[in-house]
Amino acid sequence: MKKRAARFQPLGILSLAGYLSAKNPEIKIVIMDMRVELALYFRNHLDNQQDNNQQVHDRISKDFLLHYIPGVVGISCIFHSVKDAVHQITALVKDILSGSKVVLGGSYPSTSPELALQDKNIDFIVEGKGNSVLKNLSRFSTGQFQHLS
Repeated sequence: MKKRAARFQPLGILSLAGYLSAKNPEIKIVIMDMRVELALYFRNHLDNQQDNNQQVHDRISKDFLLHYIPGVVGISCIFHSVKDAVHQITALVKDILSGSKVVLGGSYPSTSPELALQDKNIDFIVEGKGNSVLKNLSRFSTGQFQHLS
């Protein structure tokens, strides 16, 4: 029997992007799925065996951040098993773009908010369903709101 890795589409983040675009059409939303980016990189660089996943991940992330220079970086973490990798990503974001706000959503920050907020690189967490919270957060970050609820 051939072993296969489980593949999950980022439906939550895609749904949030669609909702946010409809509510705030002036906001530019760009989504990067690192699983896809890594797969494409290694498919196109089969001859380069010296790169490891972490080096490639960091290089792709840095290039992406410097290209778009986002004011808000949203990260979804649906599994506690990858929380350490998420915290590495938040550190990378703040190292490259210290002025950007980092928002973490998904089941990890929803079920363990105290643990997630121990990371000084996370500015906001979204607990539970993120539609209205993300809409208000985007308006707050652009100066349209003075208070978040």
